Amino acid sequence: MRRTDFERMSAQQVRLLARAEGSVQRGKPLYFERPWQQVLDEMEDAEVRTVGALNAARVRTLYEGVSSA
Repeated sequence: MRRTDFERMSAQQVRLLARAEGSVQRGKPLYFERPWQQVLDEMEDAEVRTVGALNAARVRTLYEGVSSA
């Protein structure tokens, strides 16, 4: 996925991808193999509608997380 496409994603689009990741595995870190859930949680915490509305440094880090998954 291109970064520009990532930044344009809405909360609804991210929510659909996060649902496909499943739930937290016992004994694993909260976002272990769940990068989309982390994106969604950060969007909800910041009360933004698109990924690109987040802090630029966070967007970069989150993009790297979903790209490596």
